[in-house]
Amino acid sequence: MENIRPQDKWNQKAGYVSKSYKINKVLIDDFANACMTADTTQAGQLSRFMKAYSEEINRRNDKMVIRGKHYSDNDYSELLQNLVNEHVFNYTDEVINDEYIRMKETIKNRNKGDKISADLEYSKEFRIISDLHEYLLGGAVGVIEYIRKHYIKQIALFKLINENLIMPVRIRNNMTVELNIIHNRGNTLFDLYFDLLPYDVYIII
Repeated sequence: MENIRPQDKWNQKAGYVSKSYKINKVLIDDFANACMTADTTQAGQLSRFMKAYSEEINRRNDKMVIRGKHYSDNDYSELLQNLVNEHVFNYTDEVINDEYIRMKETIKNRNKGDKISADLEYSKEFRIISDLHEYLLGGAVGVIEYIRKHYIKQIALFKLINENLIMPVRIRNNMTVELNIIHNRGNTLFDLYFDLLPYDVYIII
């Protein structure tokens, strides 16, 4: 009977496997030296790279994704994600049309060649007086309205582009907003990944 080392038993129980890849030796050596300099393990750093890449690819199939910035907040991320799915995308044609008319009126009152900005904040702060869990169970109204406003605006902008009223002139740099919810026990950070139009500045034509 084959003897199994205690380490192998632990690896199997923890879900760890050995994988081999053919990679350029110079890259391998540079990576090993970088890990040594940063005092981190190669396996640990590779795991972080793989996790980040997997999450990035998975996000491409979603219009909007919430990620907690700390593992302890994963349950809150799921609650907030459910609120986004339920309320942000649950809009009517009337809501879109209202935003479209508002933006169209703004354009009429400005000159051709004037710029319209649709950039995102890198970080948005929300102050609440209750417990975070209680706030999320209550609908997280402030956060959801903020997200919904940006999403509706994107749809209205798309309609204005199709009608040749505006033209995009600058590629968007920021597709992520850090949501900083300050509550009665401190603050909790979430990353909100938007699937938005790839432009954040337009000119009136």
